[in-house]
Amino acid sequence: MSLGVVALLVAIVGSVAGVCSYVLYEADLITSNTGANLILISLLCSLAALPIGFVGRRWAERRRQQPILAQSGAILGLGTLGAWIVVLVVALGK
Repeated sequence: MSLGVVALLVAIVGSVAGVCSYVLYEADLITSNTGANLILISLLCSLAALPIGFVGRRWAERRRQQPILAQSGAILGLGTLGAWIVVLVVALGK
């Protein structure tokens, strides 16, 4: 398994955990502690996907392969992290 695949899988797990924390908490299916744990998992996965994706991209370029999976993982991780920053700013603004 290449680093690009790992980066993409970690980023997908982070995104899904973030969406699930919001949806399940709003539907009163999970407690606030579980929601906070899912948010933490989402943040950590998005932070982990960034360096894995960048290193995977460099590695794929050196091996003369397509770095699309690594780039996708890094972009999805960055997007998830950006979404959580926006949520934090909005929450602090209230």
